[in-house]
Amino acid sequence: MRKKKPENFSPVPDFPKDHKHYGKPRCQAWNPNYGRQCLGLARPNGKCRSHNGSAASGIAAPNYKHGKYVSNLPKRYLSNFRAAQDNPDYLKLQDDIHLVDARLMELTGSIDEKSSSLIFDKLSAEVSKMEMAQAAVVRSQNITDKETRERMRAKANADYIDSVSELSRLIKRGAKEWYIWHDITDLIEKRRRLVETERKLLVDMQNLIRIEDTFVRFDILMESIRRNVPDRDTRAAIQSDYNAAVGR
Repeated sequence: MRKKKPENFSPVPDFPKDHKHYGKPRCQAWNPNYGRQCLGLARPNGKCRSHNGSAASGIAAPNYKHGKYVSNLPKRYLSNFRAAQDNPDYLKLQDDIHLVDARLMELTGSIDEKSSSLIFDKLSAEVSKMEMAQAAVVRSQNITDKETRERMRAKANADYIDSVSELSRLIKRGAKEWYIWHDITDLIEKRRRLVETERKLLVDMQNLIRIEDTFVRFDILMESIRRNVPDRDTRAAIQSDYNAAVGR
């Protein structure tokens, strides 16, 4: 038999100590079947799924943690993340630029001494060897002596296989060098953007310092006026003009 909710019904917000869900938010709805507060886990709107508690994610979720990434970070990254949060120089980009420079030095040091033009010259030579081997097989068909013919074909096939192997090696080496240069040009562009951002930050910082220095000088001047100008009305007029000038 369904029981009516008492007029003085006051739901508790969390589960009690003796419950398996101790400390977690409890559904605030009345359960008429059992004549008591619902025992379901509450969703963000204070109701469980059975009582139309809408599922939520992100900032509305009960287990949401402040921060753009921290709620999804693996534990092994959290210590580094916290250290970055506490870094007072997080706006400075010199270290980022130095890191890019270090990677650039590593990449340029790994470039093959032989240039791409030499690689393509070797590729062209190996293609010529393959063509010569194919031509030798064709010519061998006109040789009547079987032993000589088979020996010529065997050599042509061996030369062809060697050329294919060398072609594969040269292509892989050329591709590796291309990827290295691709990474280098990409890093150079990233470095350019970092340097430009750092320059703007330094300019903004210098402007801020100049503004703060100006305010200090103004304050010193106003203090001198307060000490040396005896007329109160004159001091008040100067102070009013000063406040208007600096936006106070």
